Amino acid sequence: DAALWQAVCDRLDSKKDLEKLPDAAWVYYLSRRVEWQVGNGGFAQAVLNVPHLLEPAAEAFDMLGKPLVAARIREAHTLCEKEKASLPEIQPDGLDSISEYFHDNAFDHLDEGLDEIGFWSDKERLAFVRAHRDEFRDVS
Repeated sequence: DAALWQAVCDRLDSKKDLEKLPDAAWVYYLSRRVEWQVGNGGFAQAVLNVPHLLEPAAEAFDMLGKPLVAARIREAHTLCEKEKASLPEIQPDGLDSISEYFHDNAFDHLDEGLDEIGFWSDKERLAFVRAHRDEFRDVS
């Protein structure tokens, strides 16, 4: 998985590069990237770091057969759009506002029950890769 992740990431320099990936690689990348953001800092972190990936990631989770996860990500995207004006900007000297944001934010409730909805998707993602291995031949 680590080698595949590196190979996919090596092909991405911009958002336009994401559109050039084969569909299966797109599903792999988006689902893993957003899952890891949430795993590291909750939906609050995903919203700050990759808000532009939320809606496409929801589509990716749909393709993995995870509609409850897709719905949760869409909920985060909708809330992100509503809260956009109040989100802190990430700046080197802005650690206090970032810390305050993570302490109490509008996205905390989305982090509840992730195990119950099957959020963690390594097994399904790798099965998807195996089922679509031909689409990954040109990625590395």
